[in-house]
Amino acid sequence: MDFIARFNKAVEKEFAIRAELFLQFKTIIEVERRFRKLATQIFPWPGLSRKPGDRPPPPPTKKQMEEIMEGKPYDVRDFFPDRCYWLRSDHGMLMNEFFGLGGTSMFYLPPDPKATPPKIPYLEELQTLPGLQLEKLEEMTRATTSLRESFLGESKKLFGGGLEDEPSWEGTSFVLPLLETKDFFSQPAEERQKWFQLFDIFWRESPVDRGLYIASKHPIESLISSVVESMVRAGRIHPDDTTSRPQGGA
Repeated sequence: MDFIARFNKAVEKEFAIRAELFLQFKTIIEVERRFRKLATQIFPWPGLSRKPGDRPPPPPTKKQMEEIMEGKPYDVRDFFPDRCYWLRSDHGMLMNEFFGLGGTSMFYLPPDPKATPPKIPYLEELQTLPGLQLEKLEEMTRATTSLRESFLGESKKLFGGGLEDEPSWEGTSFVLPLLETKDFFSQPAEERQKWFQLFDIFWRESPVDRGLYIASKHPIESLISSVVESMVRAGRIHPDDTTSRPQGGA
């Protein structure tokens, strides 16, 4: 997590982009009670994650339902699409809660002026009121204004092709690519280019790849090296561990 925090600061400074954190719905099932308890703090907003060319799974058949009723083991996640939540709160807190479960991803894109939160009126007067949680009010204002983000609608155009007839389409706020490292080699060039039309950099915890990968349209190898070296100087990792440092590029 220290690497991600340092990496975020470095790419923000180098490329003038900011990070947004997402969590896979199927991961939440494992920590549902904790997620629901934190909901008013993390401002989750639902969307769709999509593997290249995938469609949402069909509902269970009559036969499957009968088998389930008779006690056949099943995984409820098999009947849900790959949805995710956009978590709009402090990244440090979010990473402490959810990183390492195999379901987090972070997408980096330029700031959107449309989503700049307005100034709270009568702020000076409000600051004098006892018991008012002004920080909470500011967080709620930022979360509400964030729904103006252009990437929400743009992501549906880029990554939602072929899903327009799905019953849930109108209520879907955004669509994110759900990728494994093999997709960077198996998908055609025009498909790979789509991934970077909206986002400059992204990383994902990938259970299939048994780790975290970083993909970027910018050359970031030297930036990653600088981040790792800063961790060595700070005593966060041993110099011998840098031989397995993460690699950038798509």
